[in-house]
Amino acid sequence: MDIHVHFRDFELSYKEDAVSGTQAALAGGYIAVGDMPNTKPPIKTVELLRKKIEEFNRKTKLHIRHYFGAPQDPSILKDALINGAYAVGEVLPEEVLDYGGDQYLEALFQEAARVGIPIVMHCEDPVIINQYSGPRDFEHHNVIRGPRAELACVHNIIKLVYRYGTKVHMTHLTLPQSISMIRLSALTSPLT
Repeated sequence: MDIHVHFRDFELSYKEDAVSGTQAALAGGYIAVGDMPNTKPPIKTVELLRKKIEEFNRKTKLHIRHYFGAPQDPSILKDALINGAYAVGEVLPEEVLDYGGDQYLEALFQEAARVGIPIVMHCEDPVIINQYSGPRDFEHHNVIRGPRAELACVHNIIKLVYRYGTKVHMTHLTLPQSISMIRLSALTSPLT
């Protein structure tokens, strides 16, 4: 299973859609995938989630786990889960900052643990990212989103998992120190 694919669909289907994406997955030997919600529009309402699931069911028979975009109001997570969401995320640092920073993450992790839905975190600290005041282009990507941003986020997520018991998958980790920090936390589950 490939748990992190971007089929895009809707207004971005010219990049890839359920048909082309699942054909590529099957050609690569995958029998199941987890599709990220960052389509246009993003899958952040139960209505869009239902529409996406119905559309995918018409277009393909591959097993797809549908992820629900990080909602501004975490209280809708139970409805998302009931209506077919497998997990929340990939939660992006920009969303965390826009929705209230650490207070938002606390509420998201608490509600996700309460209803039993996992979270997929794109682990970079948004405050550290926003401290950078230079050019915001690809050439400066490693400066903007440097090691400090990843390590601070991993540390924060470990604390939230200890506090609430939320199931979490951290995605796009690049540092061996991040893996060491997770191992040293003694949390074997629910972190992956």
